[in-house]
Amino acid sequence: MRWAMSWVLIATCACGRVDFDPVGDSGATTPDGTSGGCGGYDFCDRFEAPTISGIWTDPGVVLDPTVAHRGSQSVRITTPNLAVGTTFYLQLGESSTFTNSPDHFWIRAWVRMSALPAAGNRMDVISITEPVALGDFLLIDSVSATLYSQYSGSSIMSPQTLSAATWQCVVLDVSLGANNTIALTGDAGAVMLGPTMTNGTPGVTAIWFGVGFAGPNVNVAQPALDLWIDDVIVHRAAITCAD
Repeated sequence: MRWAMSWVLIATCACGRVDFDPVGDSGATTPDGTSGGCGGYDFCDRFEAPTISGIWTDPGVVLDPTVAHRGSQSVRITTPNLAVGTTFYLQLGESSTFTNSPDHFWIRAWVRMSALPAAGNRMDVISITEPVALGDFLLIDSVSATLYSQYSGSSIMSPQTLSAATWQCVVLDVSLGANNTIALTGDAGAVMLGPTMTNGTPGVTAIWFGVGFAGPNVNVAQPALDLWIDDVIVHRAAITCAD
């Protein structure tokens, strides 16, 4: 379990194309799942390759050729039915972003959920973690999106959540350190956490995209759901939903 948080706070793309094409892939030739590829971004993947790139860690997900934000496929994660208190994680992780130890970077991902988490539950969608499991998180529930730093125990909620059964964009502006910020923009609203502690020792080493249900965040029975991820970018300069 990478983290735990309850309602009272108990303490993975266009990939370089700026010709935004919401209907279909416009045929870029830059490679998927690469560091420094996809038009010069530090990391990106639009999941158009025949298999999930080896640059991902623990790729326990499947490619889905029937659902895509743009292009012809995305990655899909399917959860089982979860009883109260059950922990379940199935995520894609990448660590190449941290080869040069950046202290400021942006994350962009398009996500689609078959349904929102059941009322009373929270699901981790993006995690920025260190090996001992501390980290910073974007959580989604039935009414809000939450930024949470496990280092300081602080959080902030957006007054809106993502919509189900449609593609939605999330962007995180991440500054790591003892007195820094994480900002959320996109379809889940705009909020900023901090200044607060957003990193520690030994420091964050990976970014995870997918489904994360910590046991303390499953307060009611959680029905099975599907989460799709597409058009992921991580970059050390500002990016938006339009990139």
